[in-house]
Amino acid sequence: MAEDTDLTVEREALASIHGLILPEDLLDAEIVLELEPGLSVVNLDTHTQRLMHQTETVRRVGIFRWGERLPAVRLLYHAPPSPPESEADSAERANDVLQQVLERLRVYRPGSIYFGGIIHRKVHEQGAIELFHRPWIAKVMPLYLLSDHYDLRGFAEFWRVAQSAEVRNLQHIALAVRWFSTSLETRRTDDAVICIMTSLESLFTAGTRSQKGRHIAESAAALFSSSPERQEIHDIFADTYRLRNDILHKGHSYQWRPHPAGRDIEVPELVDQATHYARRCIALVIRRTASNQIEPNSAA
Repeated sequence: MAEDTDLTVEREALASIHGLILPEDLLDAEIVLELEPGLSVVNLDTHTQRLMHQTETVRRVGIFRWGERLPAVRLLYHAPPSPPESEADSAERANDVLQQVLERLRVYRPGSIYFGGIIHRKVHEQGAIELFHRPWIAKVMPLYLLSDHYDLRGFAEFWRVAQSAEVRNLQHIALAVRWFSTSLETRRTDDAVICIMTSLESLFTAGTRSQKGRHIAESAAALFSSSPERQEIHDIFADTYRLRNDILHKGHSYQWRPHPAGRDIEVPELVDQATHYARRCIALVIRRTASNQIEPNSAA
């Protein structure tokens, strides 16, 4: 965030969060969780909530109803008053930070969560606002639990780890997180498969390897070398990569069968398991990278 000088104006960006369930004792708190100075999860006040309804930058679907406290991610930032291009750049950078919060929430734990629209405005003023509408996603019944203070502290710690220099300096991890997040917004199973495996291809730096599927499956299993789930993780990702190849190279998955033959699993269940284990792999790589337990170009 920019330094506070006479040449900048303080602004705030607010992205409404759909699906987030918070501890009851924090439903009336202004600031629910501070992730870092200027970046917080907040409950929108009545005026801002009404404003977001009027500008259709919230989604009036699912469990959210008017009058309920609507949580949002808020970023305070500084933008130069002119030229307009500089202010627009500052707004886009702020949007990127808000998007990173959403993506890391999706890695932190399972659940359906998404943003409504984003508004930008000057702090402590009732003047003009800037709107960033977001496309509707297919999953309109969001539900994501941070049901107690332990959950909130856990996400704050995960955010700190994910924003550490050790992790942020590795673009392939950021790419893995973005593709994984994208997989949770699509209604099509085949698109989700491609997004998940692209995420893991980036996470494990498969690059131009001739046997990417094998590399991904072995690298994922290696992360859980002492776990009884190791073989299951290997098989799930080996199967999912073969499914990905069928989708990309044959144009469909109608003839896909699990390997080895006889393992009883259908495509929807396979994708659910791949999503579950991909989330765990990404979170584990982030934590181990931050603690220097994984070399930058190593899978395990």
